[in-house]
Amino acid sequence: MKLIKLLTISTLIIAALSFAGCYYPFVPVEDIDDPIAIVLTVPVAVFYYSFASTIQTDSWVTFNGSDSYDPDNGIMRGRWDFDGEYVKEGIWTTMEQKKQNGELVWVWTDNVLMQKVSYQFKEAKTYTVTLTVWDYDGNEDSVTREVIVK
Repeated sequence: MKLIKLLTISTLIIAALSFAGCYYPFVPVEDIDDPIAIVLTVPVAVFYYSFASTIQTDSWVTFNGSDSYDPDNGIMRGRWDFDGEYVKEGIWTTMEQKKQNGELVWVWTDNVLMQKVSYQFKEAKTYTVTLTVWDYDGNEDSVTREVIVK
């Protein structure tokens, strides 16, 4: 597990309230008697693809990054890079208010158009495919794999 930064509890609460669309009064850090350190972790980029046999030129292959995760607050956006020839970047998940059992609750909604992408390999060569994900704290992680096209 990669650890990235420390925040005071007040910073974390203010960030959570901001994310939820709430307004808060400014409280100077020096007015807080006993700040508590919170350790935030970076996201983990994961992707896989499946193909029944050898990948031939002009084949379409689907890549799935939906197993990527962030242990403390979710993945905000992602970026697919296919050897620099095709790049797709966008929102990974969003947090929305929905009504459940008569109450408004916050739920994560996946953007499957970003988490799963298809790419057509036009040439016989070794391609480098990279998935980069960012969490809501701005931390990032990448995973790269080589795809051999014959």
